[in-house]
Amino acid sequence: MNIGVYIDADNMSHKCCSKILNLVDGNYTIKKIFSDWSKTESKNWEKKIIQYGLEPIQCFRISKKQSTDVKMITTIISDIHSYNLNFIILATSDIDFSHLCVEIKKKNIKILVVCREESKLKYYCDEYYPINKLLKKK
Repeated sequence: MNIGVYIDADNMSHKCCSKILNLVDGNYTIKKIFSDWSKTESKNWEKKIIQYGLEPIQCFRISKKQSTDVKMITTIISDIHSYNLNFIILATSDIDFSHLCVEIKKKNIKILVVCREESKLKYYCDEYYPINKLLKKK
């Protein structure tokens, strides 16, 4: 199984990294993490990025608007067309990804979303894993 994992560092804690990567067994073809890495709060991810071989993607704020979601969506769409992915892990709680999830499912690619339990995004995927369970697991 070729797996692409995409982490929204603006919406995920660095404490969940190893647990996100252990949710599915298989070949991680892509491991990308997105944020504005110039922000102080993003610095917590630095060790995890190196430890797990994640590809950090810079998402600069444009006119005070966060651009991480748009960059993630366009990257995932491009990766779907460029790689033979048959499973995607999307770690975010942002409902803006609902349309992307619908498109991924139309391509018969399985999608697991890691999100907050109250996020409506869980209704747009094949499987969802609540972030609070990742934070509680030791």
